[in-house]
Amino acid sequence: MSRKELEAKKRHHFVWAKYLARWGSGTKNVFYTTKTGKFAHDSVRAIAADDYFYKTTTLTSKHVEVIKGLSRLSPDHLHQQHMSYLNDFLMMQQAEGVYRKYGIQNQGGGTSMQ
Repeated sequence: MSRKELEAKKRHHFVWAKYLARWGSGTKNVFYTTKTGKFAHDSVRAIAADDYFYKTTTLTSKHVEVIKGLSRLSPDHLHQQHMSYLNDFLMMQQAEGVYRKYGIQNQGGGTSMQ
């Protein structure tokens, strides 16, 4: 594997261009709402991806309360699955906190979780 293949991906494609093309007249003129709430138009390729779209942020205790509260409304088997996912996420979050606290360096010389 090359070093480039090991790098985290920055540009995440989250909407199929073929799907987006149906919302406009061809692939060059798709109308959409920007993150700031304005109307714009662009090509399908320009709006089908976003930098770091799948990046996660730290869950606060309030976030966890909301997730647990909403999950309690689910059938028991789904609630258990949600809690399992949440616990896994919180364990990874805690591991990242330890990682950052001790400033562990990757082989490239910088911290790898930026």
